[in-house]
Amino acid sequence: MTTLLQDHHCGAIVGDHGTGKTTLLRDVTETLSSSLGDATTILLSRDPSQSWWRRLWQRHFNARTVLSHLQTCPKKRPDPLLIIVDGAEQLSWLANWRLRRWARRTGHFVLVTSHCPLRGYVTLFQTEVNPQMISHLLNQLSKRTDALGQRRIRQIMLNHDLDTVVNLRDFWFDLYDEYAKLGSQPLSTTPAESHT
Repeated sequence: MTTLLQDHHCGAIVGDHGTGKTTLLRDVTETLSSSLGDATTILLSRDPSQSWWRRLWQRHFNARTVLSHLQTCPKKRPDPLLIIVDGAEQLSWLANWRLRRWARRTGHFVLVTSHCPLRGYVTLFQTEVNPQMISHLLNQLSKRTDALGQRRIRQIMLNHDLDTVVNLRDFWFDLYDEYAKLGSQPLSTTPAESHT
């Protein structure tokens, strides 16, 4: 990631909702910062249930947030900066263009997360959810709990078709709720028994 970002100045972590973009970003920020310069993160968020007018206003507000931050960054400094924008798909094409132009003109770096590839940003990593990864994560979680917790996790795995999971974040929240419910119910060994 570091080498690609050094070569292109503008990079993206791309993936659907809840596939781990922000988590990956948190994990790599310290390493990237040590190689590329001081890191500043700008978190953009919006409510998907907003009206089209509210979404348009939010896009404008997000652009102002990012661009006003860039104005506070010194253009000439010995060490480059790393600007991280989490949720860059929420910026207008013009704001994204200005962000990329700023990076190239100043020699600084920009790393963004987005739900789709963005023009002018090299895709550094594509996040995705697959059943093998979910099984691996559940097995890792199972190792950190007692025998009763392990049985609960196995029961949850039996009750879910992991091929249908597309949003890992929502899946984890659902698992937490199911795990808590199982604490007040006797454990069964098959999905059919759990519905009777």
